[in-house]
Amino acid sequence: MLVLQALFFYLKKKDCMNIKFKICENYSHEFVGEKIDEFNSIYQNIKVYDLNILGKTLVLDDYIMVADYDENIYHELMVHPACLLLNEYNRALIIGGGDLLCAKRLLQYPFKIIDQFEIDIEVTNMMLKHFNHHQSFQTFTHHRFNPQYQDALQAIPKIQYEYDFISLDLNDPAQEEMKSNPLFTLDFYRNCYKKLSPNGLMTVQIGCPETFKEHFEKQVENLNKIFNYHLIYGQYMRCYGTYQFFYLGSKKEIHYHEKYVKDKLSLYKISKFNYHDIQEIIIKSKKYA
Repeated sequence: MLVLQALFFYLKKKDCMNIKFKICENYSHEFVGEKIDEFNSIYQNIKVYDLNILGKTLVLDDYIMVADYDENIYHELMVHPACLLLNEYNRALIIGGGDLLCAKRLLQYPFKIIDQFEIDIEVTNMMLKHFNHHQSFQTFTHHRFNPQYQDALQAIPKIQYEYDFISLDLNDPAQEEMKSNPLFTLDFYRNCYKKLSPNGLMTVQIGCPETFKEHFEKQVENLNKIFNYHLIYGQYMRCYGTYQFFYLGSKKEIHYHEKYVKDKLSLYKISKFNYHDIQEIIIKSKKYA
């Protein structure tokens, strides 16, 4: 009853309306809410909405990118399955991730420095303006976080460092007009691989095999040409209206041990991790490997 009452009062708010968001070319979904900000950067249209189910929601070119409701699912699965396996935490790299939420999770680990290449600083500015309840300012100003606003396609080949972890936190490759599409290529994956340390791991979001079958299969095919060992796992996300899958690539065989994972979670005080049973997620996703 309380939920229904809250929804009733929310719907009475001024300027609330049904708003349609893209999922792919022939598929969209709607939420009730209101637009609270908008900005056109040189790369894309950026909006922030307050939606009835999702809460504060960041939207790029009419595609939902981040929502209060389930951002934790995406960013925890982007970071923790790989980082819980690492034995060294020297340097990490985020490609994309202008919403700062991947960096927020990486700062839970003792990396000496976390570099980031994001092409559009206005995405970060919008997060700092409207999403500080996700510790955006604390993340952005942290002394171990090193954001650089430039094109990763040009920047990666020039890097002199090795990374223990690389995250490709990019827009969905199935969206034809997205600026990140040139990064979902075999050549770019190879350039990233060259920057990994001998025990380094890389995580890439690869979309959904049901909704974006062709794109999903292409990314897996390309990544399998580079990595000898990998895991594919995912979870349903309400904000996208579909499952979101991730590819974890490794130069060495991957083994998860329950006690080891629990010890790492305890050591780094990761108490808000929603998916403690990583093995269960991976087992459920084996058919996509």
